[in-house]
Amino acid sequence: NMENQLQVFNDPLSTISEEPVVFEHIEIDSSFKADLILIKIDEFQEQISEIIDLYEKEAAYLKEWTEERVKKLTQNMDFYKHNLEIWMLQKEKRSISLPHGKAYFRKQPFKVEIINEDKLIDNGFKRIIASVDKKKLLEHFKSSGEIVDGCDIVKPDEKFYVKTNSQYKGNSNGSH
Repeated sequence: NMENQLQVFNDPLSTISEEPVVFEHIEIDSSFKADLILIKIDEFQEQISEIIDLYEKEAAYLKEWTEERVKKLTQNMDFYKHNLEIWMLQKEKRSISLPHGKAYFRKQPFKVEIINEDKLIDNGFKRIIASVDKKKLLEHFKSSGEIVDGCDIVKPDEKFYVKTNSQYKGNSNGSH
């Protein structure tokens, strides 16, 4: 039975704990054992996907919960601020300093509101931000072999990838 074969492998992550994990080399002496390793990798990918999915659902719930409560509290606070502002206007006070806080009116600086961006750019109100075109540098290197002064061309090492069958089936969470 393939399931029994899988249990032969020492699974140091079967229970996640704070203890340091010691990995021992697994002897792979056949395609069958290599395939069992792929099954194990797929199981880990599935567990990772489940954890991420749970996290995303919890984060969305907490975000909604927070926004709802903050919105209600902000509305209440704004109501009290508005009433204080009206009182200060009625009493013609520019500022107050009381035992539990201060309130005051403050002049605000001029702000620019853009109505027609194209017209402003045409009239010279623009700034140009320069950045290096890496794609153009790479194309220059490929066509001429020249490495332009001020840069270097780096060829990264090969990367090792593993794709399990559940990933090929288009199943993004790695489950079967």
